[in-house]
This record gives sequence, C-alpha cells and structure tokens, in this order.
Amino acid sequence: MKYVEYAQKFHHHLVPGKNFDIFYCVNNPSKCEDIDAADMAKEREELEVAAKADPDLNAHAQLYYSAYFGMTGLHALHMVIGAGLLFWAAEGIRGLGN
Repeated sequence: MKYVEYAQKFHHHLVPGKNFDIFYCVNNPSKCEDIDAADMAKEREELEVAAKADPDLNAHAQLYYSAYFGMTGLHALHMVIGAGLLFWAAEGIRGLGN
C-alpha cells in the first residue's frame, strides 16, 4: 500500500530534497497524466492562492512532506515489526501443541 502511495509522491516530485517542487505537476501537466484536467485546474488555483499567502510555500511544503514521510515510514516499520512478533508468537504457541 505504501509503495503505491510513495511512488506517486516520487513521480510528482514531492519527496524532500533537491528535486522537490510543489508546483511540478501544474508546471508540467503532461508528466502528471494521472491527474485529470479538472483536478489539475483546481490544484493550480489552490497553489496560486497558497503562494500569494505564503511566499515560502515550497520550503514549507517540503517540511510537511519530510514529516509525512518520517511518520508514515516509522508507522510502516512499526507495523512490520509488530506483524513479525505476532508470527513469532503464533509459531511459539503452535510449537507448544506438539
């Protein structure tokens, strides 16, 4: 699930770092074919309003996405470890029955 979600963020240049660009899709609509024209127009309008209100929008958006990837990545790691522990405990219980 996270792979699909993260892949879209990478494709839209929403991964913190030197290539981060909150305006990437509205400036390159042909490279973001998964967004239809109506949604792209709405996104363009929302970004224009946000950029007027916050001249440092790109930096603040990058901070948001840093927190997003950190929190969702940590959550995914937590879930994998938890599932591993459950499988380990289930094997231990199953082994007691033999």
